[in-house]
Amino acid sequence: MGSICSSLPSQTIDIPKITIQINSTDEISISPRLFVKENSNSFASVYDVSSYPVGFGSIGEVWLCEHLRSHETRAVKIISKKLLTKEEIKNKAVLTEVDILKTLDHPCILKVFEYFEDQFNFYIVMEYCSGGDLFDELEKINRFNEEQAAKIMQQIFSALFYMHSRNVIHRDIKLENILITDKNALTIKIVDFNIAVMKTAKAQTKMKGTPNYMAPEVIKGDYTEKCDLWSCGVLLYVLITGEFPFDAEFHEQLLAMILKAKYRLDGRIWFMASHDLKDLIAELLQKEPLKRISAEQALKHPWIQKTCIDTVDEKLFVKTLRRMKTMEMSTKIQEVFQMFLITQVSKYDEEIIKLKEVFARIDKDKNGTISKEELIDLLKNDEGFEEAKTSAERMLRVIDNDHSGGIDFTEFLRAVMHDKTLLTEENVRNAFYYFDKDHNEKIEKEELLEWLNEEAIIPVNIVEELIQQADINGDGYIDIDEFQGVLLDKLDLD
Repeated sequence: MGSICSSLPSQTIDIPKITIQINSTDEISISPRLFVKENSNSFASVYDVSSYPVGFGSIGEVWLCEHLRSHETRAVKIISKKLLTKEEIKNKAVLTEVDILKTLDHPCILKVFEYFEDQFNFYIVMEYCSGGDLFDELEKINRFNEEQAAKIMQQIFSALFYMHSRNVIHRDIKLENILITDKNALTIKIVDFNIAVMKTAKAQTKMKGTPNYMAPEVIKGDYTEKCDLWSCGVLLYVLITGEFPFDAEFHEQLLAMILKAKYRLDGRIWFMASHDLKDLIAELLQKEPLKRISAEQALKHPWIQKTCIDTVDEKLFVKTLRRMKTMEMSTKIQEVFQMFLITQVSKYDEEIIKLKEVFARIDKDKNGTISKEELIDLLKNDEGFEEAKTSAERMLRVIDNDHSGGIDFTEFLRAVMHDKTLLTEENVRNAFYYFDKDHNEKIEKEELLEWLNEEAIIPVNIVEELIQQADINGDGYIDIDEFQGVLLDKLDLD
């Protein structure tokens, strides 16, 4: 998985949380972040770890692990407390990565599932991407052509646009931190948020990141989210040439080269390269951060617009749009279990790869969220503006589970995934196993409350009402048959 571990951020991050009082089941907002929690069981009682690590870093190692009940393969970052200060252990500084990832729901950002802590280690359980990273792939093929590089960069820019609009600065964009989820489709995910920070009004001052990808202003100790775009410029240069634009034998020489921001565009590769490509690299490797292109602007650059080819399956696109338009309101307990299944179970990757492209086509500005305006723009040619507006508002009411005003990627998947792919007996059973943390083969009101209470104060009577929506035999619990009944009571629109 490449260099997925790196040093800790210089301080813990306070992500503001808003707690609201819930008075009815309709007021409960369901989002993926609700389901990323600390597991109070021992890690060894839930997962079996592989015999050797697949990634290394300064404060931890990444291993493959198998969930003992579902047998799904995941990745786990294991951080030894021996490598941490007492303050870092007390503040749980290593969990900053989890706090940030919980707030992000984008098709090109790695998912985190849960985390553990014991006397010796912290454990962060994440999705496993079997395609390796861009560094490994580049070593095999030497360099990417412009079309391939544009496909990769468009996804990275989209993820950064999404992150930066939510005040997250990654600070370590590099080949090793871009995992490949499908080699044929060249779909990717950004990983390693170890040194990511929340953007504030005050510029960042700590020199963080990987030297070859480091922006001049990071070296000077006064930088913003624009440092991620410089790193993108370096990464794009490497994808095209297989070489770094700034490289030297000694660290001090490397930093001096970066501060000058002088790089070469000569030789056969650059002679054959398009003008638009060279222009985008110049915009990204702009020495002055204020003059440097943003992620949003990069997505609109001619090289991205002209080179990225839309490969969406038209039949799938039409079917997906029909599903979004005709989706019916679910009970709240259906929303909870469906969203949980999509966020926690990963055995439907092939369909997700295709749906990522559909999502990207609808998401015109590529900011990672489908807005009301984008829905209207999609529908107005067939329905007229007023009818399209009505349809868009209805779609948001039904699909926007967290009431954010837009459709995030997981909400989109919940609405459009084919039931025969998503709601298999295996997936439903595995989802139940993940939800049933105490392994007693039933979901009790206390367990349900534990999953849902992070951002809301939910009275016991509201939780009991949720249980009743699924509790067919009236015993006060939800067993696996009732859990399956809730999930399968979903209209399959073909």
